[in-house]
Amino acid sequence: MSIRTRLLLPILAIPTAALADAPRVMTDFGPTQSIVADLMSGVALPEVLLTPGDDPHDFTLRPSQARTLSNADVVIWVGPALTPWLVDPVANLSGDAVGLPLLETEGWEILPTRGTEDDDHDDHEDSHDDHDDHDHDDHDDHDDHDDHGHDDDHDEDKHDNHEHDEDNHDAHHGHDHGDSDPHAWLDPAIASVWAGEIAATLTTLDSENAQTYADNLAKFQADMTQLTADLAAITDDVDGSRLILPHDSFQYFEVSTGLVPAGFISNAEDADPGPQHLRGLREQVTSGAVTCVLHESPTDAEWADVLIEGTDAKSALLDVTDRAEVGYAAMMRQLAETLRDCAN
Repeated sequence: MSIRTRLLLPILAIPTAALADAPRVMTDFGPTQSIVADLMSGVALPEVLLTPGDDPHDFTLRPSQARTLSNADVVIWVGPALTPWLVDPVANLSGDAVGLPLLETEGWEILPTRGTEDDDHDDHEDSHDDHDDHDHDDHDDHDDHDDHGHDDDHDEDKHDNHEHDEDNHDAHHGHDHGDSDPHAWLDPAIASVWAGEIAATLTTLDSENAQTYADNLAKFQADMTQLTADLAAITDDVDGSRLILPHDSFQYFEVSTGLVPAGFISNAEDADPGPQHLRGLREQVTSGAVTCVLHESPTDAEWADVLIEGTDAKSALLDVTDRAEVGYAAMMRQLAETLRDCAN
């Protein structure tokens, strides 16, 4: 039985009357919500579990969020490799809801995770040498996939978050993605493939709005073709060797644009950088080879400050988790423009 068939089986038994209203769609975090919102334009706005500032890799659902999730008709999320904490809630709290883990869709190439927790500066350079040999034409296959607040809640939330903090107080900072890099939304060609699966799922749930979903999908996929060209143009003159990024989660963007940074503050698992690795990055900054160190969070910002201290190098915020009100295409253009502006 295919993944798609297995995912859609629960909805085949839902009475037609239950599909009269727009499906209640829950997404995991901002980028997913943005893609789904474009496909549901004119129908409804999908909900999102994580708010800005929440870490998608390490999170504990609050009771109010669990209740919202339990009312969903479909849960669209990147998948267990990015949000392992969502596996059990999707299975246990969402009832008869359809689960659509986007990493399990077909028609695109998933990339392996680069590096390990013990990576030093030379390891990062080696990974990029290998990356330069990657065949960018592999992504041509993407184009062939066209068918495709109450007080009680407040108290409960505080209690749950307190327990979560204590449980993780001594935990090592970082997360394990396994062998596959889950940050695939950073390539518009992959987002286009995912959109086909999302639109098909929504159409099965809500046949009355099938034409709207089809029209929105056609527009979205055309926009992704244009976005791919736009990102390449924005980054065309950017010297990636002048940039250090927060952590090694941008290889899909690298494949899409050809821009390869000098290195990363932390590795693919977002583990705290070691002294040897920091010394290597610092040497690149003090030599003038690197002129911009980017960060995504307050912790990254602290490392960035250490790396640029006493130099003319700049730092900048790199936000790749914006929500539906910003829009996927706008988020991606902002990413490219931030890299361009900080490098120059």
